[in-house]
Amino acid sequence: MSANTLNVMDDFGNRRRVLKQLVAIAGTLILPAKRAIAKSFLAEVPREWEIQISSISEHALRLSVLPLKDGQTTPIPLDGSLVQDAWKAPIAILRGDWRSQSVKAGGVVVHASPMPLSFTMENKHGERLQQLTVDRDTSTVLFDRRGSVDRMISGQGGYELKTHGGRVPIPWVIGTSGWAMFFHQPAGTFDFTGAQSKFEPASGTGRLPLDVFFIASPDPAKIMGEYARLTGLAEMPPLWSFGYQQSHRTLASREEVLEEANTFREKKLPCDALIYLGTGFCPSGWNTENGSFIWNSRVFPDPKEVLDRLHEKNFHAVLHAVILSDRLRGTVSDQCDLSQFDETQTSCYWDAHRKDFALGVDGWWPDEGDPLDST
Repeated sequence: MSANTLNVMDDFGNRRRVLKQLVAIAGTLILPAKRAIAKSFLAEVPREWEIQISSISEHALRLSVLPLKDGQTTPIPLDGSLVQDAWKAPIAILRGDWRSQSVKAGGVVVHASPMPLSFTMENKHGERLQQLTVDRDTSTVLFDRRGSVDRMISGQGGYELKTHGGRVPIPWVIGTSGWAMFFHQPAGTFDFTGAQSKFEPASGTGRLPLDVFFIASPDPAKIMGEYARLTGLAEMPPLWSFGYQQSHRTLASREEVLEEANTFREKKLPCDALIYLGTGFCPSGWNTENGSFIWNSRVFPDPKEVLDRLHEKNFHAVLHAVILSDRLRGTVSDQCDLSQFDETQTSCYWDAHRKDFALGVDGWWPDEGDPLDST
């Protein structure tokens, strides 16, 4: 081999070593950049949230986004809208640096993705039913649906009473393609006007936990059956409440109360209940003042005796009651330990009704409760 050949080989070898060194140096420069990109990506994943997916039935699943504090989930508030407090244990729990994955729950395949936080629901045929996307900062939920705006305002205080009547808003949305959703928590409003619909948590409420029940079925009866499974069956009113009920606002004495009842029976007019308005809505109501449960002695000097006389003629007696507060707290099962009546505590308010029930009152007409705070 000639000297020139050796010089060429040495030169080639030197250049090869130089290239290796350059590649190694470039690798050390590129690798931290890749790590930085990965770190930035993972930093966007909502690590302080835990996602729970539960199978409720063949057609229903539960999707919950729970905030984490010191590694523990914040419990979902209970507002009495669900028929039971606890449901089946989650079949999937996602927290930390989790990756996109699919979970089968309630006959639905849920494709969960962390970036952005979204959940795509497909039926057993692989057809897309719905996609929920949760905004990290506001907890607003975007989904597919078009229509109007529903501010979820209850009652005549904030709705079109003269054309629509009073209302109780329920966060229950049904689609025409075989799905429905019940937004259990938090309370919020719906905006169906954009390219994507939005459920926005109400101001003043905690944005999380987010708790949504998703139902998939092409059969409307099954969808409503699942809703009943979640919130309970409607309570059947007593049979007599379906009959004719006569309301009174001008009766001024015990004699007029009984005479009116006798007239109905003498003329064989069908009537199942007599309703007596409260003072404040008429000159001489059944009680002493609006919101009171004390009998007006001018009209009902002996309440039990008058009620017994009405029952003898097969009438049911219904009293008109005004709810004084726009906010009630607690449940009827709570203890009423207050030294005086508190119109905002449900147990004490209900206890006041029970005293008149014991005398023979058959029912109540609760008035002015339309603006009650849903929270």
